[in-house]
Amino acid sequence: AALAAARPGRPVAAIDPRGRRAALWPLALARAAAHLLSLRAVGRAEVLHLMVSERSSLVRKGLLAALGRLTGMRVIMHHHGADFAGLVARAGPLRRRIAALWVRAAHRHLVLGAETRGALLSLGVRASRITRLPNALPGRPSPARPRAPGPWRLLFLGEISSRKGVFTTLEALQSLAR
Repeated sequence: AALAAARPGRPVAAIDPRGRRAALWPLALARAAAHLLSLRAVGRAEVLHLMVSERSSLVRKGLLAALGRLTGMRVIMHHHGADFAGLVARAGPLRRRIAALWVRAAHRHLVLGAETRGALLSLGVRASRITRLPNALPGRPSPARPRAPGPWRLLFLGEISSRKGVFTTLEALQSLAR
């Protein structure tokens, strides 16, 4: 809806390869692949932009990237996974070869940091295909506000898990209180 409202000049189709129930992602992936193929068949899909995390996201998006490449689409992988580099480092030889095939299917990789860039290079992606995005947040400091006495309030939007840094943040806040 946001892309449609922004009117990019070209039609945009959002496809969900995971579905609402995580355990049923293979069915959602099959439906997404069929949708992608139908759009491609009628000339309504030229560029495939995939938001890639790690674990099963890499599996889903890797398969779609290969499908997009096989059908002549331009494929962009936009990496935002917190542990993509760790996943690559821990992968055995077979998983590394499969991941390398998937990521090499993309024409362009968008990354946020040097770790993801390094992991892609280790999988054989050419440096010329990797674009590191600058920090999307403005660089200006927030206006100073005096802190009111009382408890701190923290708003966190995301999965509450150790890999998202929630517990590290809470420990840091606790140490500040001390």
